[in-house]
Amino acid sequence: MMNILVIDDDDGDIRMVALALKQAHLDYTLSTAGTLAEGMARLRRRGIDLVLLDLGLPDSRGLETVDRVCKAYTHIPIVVLTGLSSEEAGLDAIRRGASDYLIKDKLSADVLSRAIRYSQERKKLEQRLIFLASHDPLTGALNRRAFEETVNRSIARAHRGMNSVLILFDVDHFKQINDTLGHSAGDDALVNIAQRVRDQLRAGDVLARLGGDEFAVLLEGVPMTVAHTVANRLRTSVAELGEVSGRVVHPTLSVGLVEIDGQLEHEPLISQADDCLYRAKSQGRDRLVCMNHPAGCAAPQD
Repeated sequence: MMNILVIDDDDGDIRMVALALKQAHLDYTLSTAGTLAEGMARLRRRGIDLVLLDLGLPDSRGLETVDRVCKAYTHIPIVVLTGLSSEEAGLDAIRRGASDYLIKDKLSADVLSRAIRYSQERKKLEQRLIFLASHDPLTGALNRRAFEETVNRSIARAHRGMNSVLILFDVDHFKQINDTLGHSAGDDALVNIAQRVRDQLRAGDVLARLGGDEFAVLLEGVPMTVAHTVANRLRTSVAELGEVSGRVVHPTLSVGLVEIDGQLEHEPLISQADDCLYRAKSQGRDRLVCMNHPAGCAAPQD
């Protein structure tokens, strides 16, 4: 069932919309709000699938109304209701983020039903394109560009006193999987490794694939001791990967950890993590190395 919210202060227009929805034989529930403030409050409670938005509200008028709703709720299709017969007003609303627009004088069950269906499909496509622009298509992890933006936000939070930890890791001897089992098996291994890593992370932690078999994890608001424990859990989980293309594999990880304390900006921070990762490899692989941490961190972990 689709939950539709009409934000409009005209009772006659609301009745007209309700009648068109009923005649369209859609499976829906209808909520109403007479002001933008009331509508935004309803949206904050979540559960709304589509908004029919009037541009002439008591507390907001014109395209400002579209801006405020679309910027706050980018994942919800917004269909603008306008009393203006000019298409330019509707097109301006679409340029501001609305999925579609309807002229009230031309509203009918067929027109409204079509606008709702098309708006939902457009929003799905839009969200998919946004996802593809920021995520690795193979593993679904963030891509390098999106991860850099995430790290920059974490650095800004560190300036305000909330430290985090950056974990950089890659799969030891991953080339052997590609060479012996084929690149398709290597892709399957990367997908499964990414999922095993996700299973060990909290909802707010971030996983990224930086390229090849190199990944990064951002642990927000945790000390290095906790990050050290998490990194070992990742190693253990990945080592239990199991079968890939009929062959049992037990991949190991080389891991570098750096605390995000606000002292370094993005590039030198990544460089430090990469140095730790290189040290882990040069010391025999299958281990952790932590920047500015006791030497024991570099020892192989059971």
